Amino acid sequence: MDSISQTEIKYLINNNNTGIEFEYALFYLLISEKEQKIFLSQIVEHHQFRNRIIDIICNSDIENLFCILKDKSLNKYEIKLATQVDNVGPADIILIDSKDQQLGLSVKYQNNCTLNISSKYFLEEESFRILKTELNNSCQSYISEMNSNYGKPENWFRQRKTSEETDTYIDKIRNYVIADWEKKSISEKKKLISKLVHEDSPIIFWVIKFIKNKNGYKLEINTKPVIKIDPKNIELTKEATSFIGFKTNNVLFAKMQVKFNNGILEKSKGNRCDFLVDGYEMKIGDPFGSWNFTI
Repeated sequence: MDSISQTEIKYLINNNNTGIEFEYALFYLLISEKEQKIFLSQIVEHHQFRNRIIDIICNSDIENLFCILKDKSLNKYEIKLATQVDNVGPADIILIDSKDQQLGLSVKYQNNCTLNISSKYFLEEESFRILKTELNNSCQSYISEMNSNYGKPENWFRQRKTSEETDTYIDKIRNYVIADWEKKSISEKKKLISKLVHEDSPIIFWVIKFIKNKNGYKLEINTKPVIKIDPKNIELTKEATSFIGFKTNNVLFAKMQVKFNNGILEKSKGNRCDFLVDGYEMKIGDPFGSWNFTI
């Protein structure tokens, strides 16, 4: 914090990614009192989640983290904020000891999502092409379904209404994902699983999960989050409405949610308009960009 630049300050102030308030709160609670004053005055006080960050800071019990660090002889270390720094794996905060050894902390709030991953890692080109072609028809069917169930777009557009058509299309994607998984070689499966569990992380990391309770927040700490599983034994299955299960020896160890990033139909932006319904301009949503993988 002593050497932070104005560019870095501006970046941190404007960063409003999901869960950033927990990353900032934990970083604050770990740094020295002198650094806390700088971080609070230069960044937190100007952030749009200011009140939320301060609330988490004031109501979090992280004593168990200090105890684990002490048990592992991590008493003195430099602390760096590494949110969205790709070359340190999933780490959001980095602790550097006197020997320059790095320990990453991956910060979460009440979830075990390890990675948001693109469909391109699971779908073959031909599968993607077929699904992309079918998406337009699915959106038209969705509009007909919504009009039939709720009337005009003002009653359903961007209102998170349940849809059989959306579920049907997602199920089509799952069929292709499972079929394409069976076509992959063992080495391809191993490479993909390694990516999903961050086995290739350049530094050791722990997962720090904030858990809400009646007194505020406590930390659940996983010091060995990387799991190693023989890819030959991994089977993909359908779970619930939109999840793909990852099983080994018939035991579910992870799930991936196949989903539209921002709904099956989004508000049109710029000159793009795929559908015009009673004056409402709509564009086709993206079901391929980001799926949540959770251990």
